[in-house]
Amino acid sequence: MPDLYGAIDLGGTKLRAIVADLDGNVLGEIIRPSEADEGPEPVIARMIETLEAAAGKAGVSASQLRAVGVASPGSSSRRRSFPAGTVFRWSRS
Repeated sequence: MPDLYGAIDLGGTKLRAIVADLDGNVLGEIIRPSEADEGPEPVIARMIETLEAAAGKAGVSASQLRAVGVASPGSSSRRRSFPAGTVFRWSRS
């Protein structure tokens, strides 16, 4: 089996997870609502579940992926970064 890689795109309204090979062939893809207003813990759990479902569509488990990349909203510069928590208005209690 060739090396497979995962990617998760976290957005304000949806999550997308894919599993692909190095040639760019997408072997599994799942899109679900992100429900970001629920807070970070449920969203992180949903990200993992979504990646696991995409891996299942590709015929592998998420633990078999060579690497996983995550994209999330926010901006950065050389001096400052604004992570997803800021965009979603998440805060630590």
